[in-house]
Amino acid sequence: MTIEDNKVESWYVWREHKTVEGEETPRLLIPWANPDIYEYPMDWQFKTIAEAEEAKSEFAPDEDWYLVLETLEVVKRYTPEPCRYCGGNCPRDEDNCCDGYSGNIDNLYE
Repeated sequence: MTIEDNKVESWYVWREHKTVEGEETPRLLIPWANPDIYEYPMDWQFKTIAEAEEAKSEFAPDEDWYLVLETLEVVKRYTPEPCRYCGGNCPRDEDNCCDGYSGNIDNLYE
């Protein structure tokens, strides 16, 4: 999947309104789930309000939640610098790097 610069996505999501330990005022929080055990439906992203409400009525009908519109906007993409010798992943994988990187033969790295 390619993400274009400045792409904006909007999703309906459920949030809890809780006070975090050590803080004075409550805020909207992402629900906690253990991804190693299960996927928590109240942490899903929904395209429509109807889809979100259907999930809530099925998985958490008696719980207090807030439905919010979450907007995600790419503001900058951070890409690692490729190897200056071979263009590969050498700076992040020194066990499998090229000879140029391992010996810094042209002093491209200081």
